[in-house]
Order: sequence, then structure tokens, then C-alpha cells
Amino acid sequence: MHSHFKKLNLIWAFLLVQSLIFALIAYFVFRPHEQMMTAASAEYLLYLAYILVIASIPGSFKIYKYLSDRTPKQQNETLLLARYRSLVIFRAAVLESATFLAITVYLITGIFSPLYAAFLPLVALALAKPSEREFRKDFFEQDEIIDYETDENLENEYETNERNSD
Repeated sequence: MHSHFKKLNLIWAFLLVQSLIFALIAYFVFRPHEQMMTAASAEYLLYLAYILVIASIPGSFKIYKYLSDRTPKQQNETLLLARYRSLVIFRAAVLESATFLAITVYLITGIFSPLYAAFLPLVALALAKPSEREFRKDFFEQDEIIDYETDENLENEYETNERNSD
């Protein structure tokens, strides 16, 4: 199972880095030296980019949570891992699509604000690193989650109760 999370983290890192590289290339290589459109003519494109950037962040997390809550918890761990991988990639795809749209609007209009807005979904993607802890929290019943600190505390409590009962 540990190798599964290594692969998933590698996919996550690749998606994050390639989006960041695309944004940096757009800024340093393809940077328009002048505005190609006036702010009035680019108004609808800017609004579209801003709305999608702002909606993609909570939307991707809400869709992830909705679909993970609807997953039957009685499935075997392999199927749950496959579902988790799909949901993590879906969440990354939603955030990346908003990033790419904002960068494209920057390249079309020459206005810098969509480029700056493109970094918001990248920050959300960076903070949404997949982990075994998130997988266990989202795909297992709360009673099934083994927290080692809690488990040790339960053992200590059990030992204390046994001593008191003797």
C-alpha cells in the first residue's frame, strides 16, 4: 500500500510542477509586451477566468468530499484505493483546468491579473497532497481508523482499569 501512495504522490507532484512550469513559461517566454485587448473588450474573458478560479477551489474539494462520502465503505481496500486515486486526480484536474484557463486569458489579453489568479488553484493543489491519513479518514468508518497514539492510550487505560479492579 505504501508504494501506491508513492505513485500517487508522484502523479500529484507531476501535475503541480507542470502547471507551475506552464505559468512560468507563459510569464517569462510568451509575455505580451503590450495589452492585446483593452480591459473593456476583455471584460467577459476576465470575469470567466476569475469566476472559474474562485469556484474551482471550493468546488473541487466539495465534489471530492461528496463522492468520497458516497463510496461504500464495505469494499475491499484495493477498490477503495482505486477510488481515492481517481478522486485525487479528478480534484487536481479541476484545479488545473482553472489554472490553464486563467493563463490562457492572460496570454490572450496581455492583462497580468489572470496570471496572478492562476496561482490560487496551484496553492490549493499544493495543499491537497494525497496521503494515507486522508485516505483512511475519508474511506473508512471512524471506528476502523487506527490511531497509534489513541491505541496506546487505550492500552494504558485498560491496564489501569485492570489494576483498579484487582
